[in-house]
Parts: sequence; structure tokens; C-alpha cells
Amino acid sequence: MSRFLILVLGLTLTFCSTSQKNTNKQMKKIKTEVNTFKPVIKKNGENKTFFSNGKLQSQGFKKNNLKTGEWKFYYINGNISSVGRFRKDLKIGRWSNFYEDGIIKSKETYKKNLLHGVKNTYYKSGKPHTNGYYRKGKKNGIFREYYEIEGHAIEISFYKKGLKDGRCNRWTKAGKYESIGYFRNGKRNGKWSNYHSNGIKSETGFYKNDKKTGTWTQFDITGRKINPDNK
Repeated sequence: MSRFLILVLGLTLTFCSTSQKNTNKQMKKIKTEVNTFKPVIKKNGENKTFFSNGKLQSQGFKKNNLKTGEWKFYYINGNISSVGRFRKDLKIGRWSNFYEDGIIKSKETYKKNLLHGVKNTYYKSGKPHTNGYYRKGKKNGIFREYYEIEGHAIEISFYKKGLKDGRCNRWTKAGKYESIGYFRNGKRNGKWSNYHSNGIKSETGFYKNDKKTGTWTQFDITGRKINPDNK
């Protein structure tokens, strides 16, 4: 065999050997990455799940295969989406939820996986959006909603077992009254007053089960009585 052929054969074997080593290294790297992203699932102890890009998706502890203690959940960009506590796989206590950019979205209280207590929500600007009380997963008590820019209330109302029940006041963006009235079991009942955009009363009368009843008195934008509307 000529020296040239021997040289070519040697170079070929060297190239193949090097290629095989590089391939093995790449496979090992891929295998390591796969193992890194593999969820850690335990019946007892710390548990972790991951997004396909390797970012942490959730993290917390389990006892007897049930979530317990503090758990954190994440967006794919790495920011926390929510954090709170579990007891036997049920949400308890205070929980905080966030927008993707990390701004607080809501703060709420749980009892046995149901909203129970104060819940506050926020606009992406960080300003208050709503504030109210819950009992066994349903609105119960006073509930407030706010305009983002103006900052004052849109509505202040009362709830009972998830339904509006009691006085309900609404305001315009300009801070003028829009309406004042009463609910019972989620329906308008009792005396109601509606207002013009300048805050002057436009009409007043009574509702029964969400329908106007009896005599309604109307007013023009100066507050002057127009005429009663019998319905």
C-alpha cells in the first residue's frame, strides 16, 4: 500500500473518531438537559415542574402526595404568577397573584380552597380595581370597584351569598352620581334614583323584581320636575 493511501486512511479514521466523540458529547449534553427539565415528582418532599424551555413552572412540597405549605407558580418568562399555601391539596390563607411583568394582580384569602375573606384586585398600573369580602367562595358584604385613572369609586354595593343585596351607589368618571338604589336577592327592589351626567337627578321611583312599578317622577337637567310617568 502506498504512503499516500496510508495517509488518507489515517486521516479518515481520525476524522471518524473525532466526529464520533463530538456526537457523543452532544448526545450527553442533550441527555443532561432533558434530565434537567424533567419534573421532580414525589409523594413526600419537594416537587418541581418545568416549562419546555427549562424554566421553573411550579415549586412546592407534598405530604402523602398532597400539596402542603407554600407553593410558587411561574410564568414562562421566569416571573412568579402566584404564591400561596396549601393544606392537604386545598388553598388556605393569603394568596398573591401577579401579571406577567411582575406587577401585583390580586391579593386574596382562602379557606378550604374557597375564597373566604378580603380580596383586592389591581389594574396593571398598580392602582386598586376592586375590593370586597367573600364567604365560602361567594361575595358577601361590601364590595367596591374603582376607576383606574380617576381613582374614585365606580360602584359601592352590598352582597349576600353572591347576590347583590342592599344599597348600591354608582358614580360617573367625573365623580357625579349615576344611580342610587337597592337590591334584594340580586334584583332591583325598592326606591331608585337615576342622574343626569351633570349630577342632577333625572328620575326617581320604585322597582319590584327588576321592573319599574308605580309612579316615576322625572326631572330635566336643571332639576325641574317634568311630569310623573305612571307605569
